[in-house]
Amino acid sequence: MNNVSPEQFLQLAEDFKEVTPSEADRVLQEGDEKTVVVFFGRETCPYCRKFIPKLHNVTQKHDILVHFVHSGHPDYQEEIAQVRDKYDVPTVPGLIVRTGDNIAVRCDSSLSEEAIATLLQV
Repeated sequence: MNNVSPEQFLQLAEDFKEVTPSEADRVLQEGDEKTVVVFFGRETCPYCRKFIPKLHNVTQKHDILVHFVHSGHPDYQEEIAQVRDKYDVPTVPGLIVRTGDNIAVRCDSSLSEEAIATLLQV
């Protein structure tokens, strides 16, 4: 799958719920959804632009809410670093999935839609 443009990235991200890093941390700790999904990415990252259409397809197909942290947001750089450190998200695209008490982290733009669906347990 080819990379989408920065503009297309932002259009796809509109279907996600943009949150601050602290909101993402809170929902990972306290969210009551069966599966909590947090995506760290930015439109200037070619790997994020490769990954987002696959994540978007899977989550739209299965009606899964994605909490999106824009990793290039200038107001939250220190907070982003703290949350990424806490959950061991070394790079973007970063995907954190909490199912029950289990938290999985993936930073791999080459994940297939099938692998994403498996990670999300759908």
